[in-house]
Amino acid sequence: MFVFKDPAGEPMSVPKQVLLWAWPLLPGAVAWARFGATWGLLEGTAVYSWWLATIFGRAGAVSWLRRHLITTFVLLVFVFASLFFALPALLLGNVLSVWWCWALGLAAGVTVPALLWPAQRRFWAGLDG
Repeated sequence: MFVFKDPAGEPMSVPKQVLLWAWPLLPGAVAWARFGATWGLLEGTAVYSWWLATIFGRAGAVSWLRRHLITTFVLLVFVFASLFFALPALLLGNVLSVWWCWALGLAAGVTVPALLWPAQRRFWAGLDG
């Protein structure tokens, strides 16, 4: 059974479990409402794919990501672009096409990891000692 646990290793309360399982539905619901079922399902699948991989990924994944920095950066772009697609869809979906919303989400998805990348590298260097 998939249960979210707190840092002490104890299962979280039921309301927290529901929130952690359900929040990725929100970007998919926004895309569905603005652009239809296909875009909603694509967005929901994109968000859940990295959300579940993050939650249930193995500890060895972190060391693999540290060794493959270009792949890590591309994955971060995917994560942020899938999140940021919903924002222009929600705010501008009535006046912009889905492609413009996708382009804005992708632009934000590239910008945020690019700005955070130096700090991420310093953090990983600190882990190495």
